[in-house]
Amino acid sequence: MKKMVLVLLSLFVILIMLVDTNDSDELRFRVIANSDSVADQNLKLLVVRELRKQEISTSNLHILKQKAEYIVLSNNYNYKVDVSVKNVDFETKYYNNKIIEGGVYKTIVVTIGKGEGKNYWTVLYPEYFNVSFEDVNTGNVTYDIWLLKKIKELVG
Repeated sequence: MKKMVLVLLSLFVILIMLVDTNDSDELRFRVIANSDSVADQNLKLLVVRELRKQEISTSNLHILKQKAEYIVLSNNYNYKVDVSVKNVDFETKYYNNKIIEGGVYKTIVVTIGKGEGKNYWTVLYPEYFNVSFEDVNTGNVTYDIWLLKKIKELVG
């Protein structure tokens, strides 16, 4: 029985090593518009502007969702809003002769409606808080497995 547990634990450790994640403490914030229409893009920017007035953290997702839903409804849209934390793959960006490393980062993702439009994103901390980017929504969201993450924390 002990050998079986050790084999399973070893397999989990190998799987964890194969998972492509960035161990950075960096947190990113992403808002994805319903579509690329001018109206939907303007709504996305309004949501971004209002949410950035709030404390944006993983501990207040329900507040961020309520605020985003209020903004959407008060602007006469009937879009659903989803707010979640995901590991998202970002491309490398260049800003003021600095490189903002690409990779997979923990991200608070606000999706408006179908989430098929261009997205806004920024690094919340530790750096670049006032830097933002517009990217096409490529749908390249990467999810992690909670159990594997916990085992990685124990092993690592």
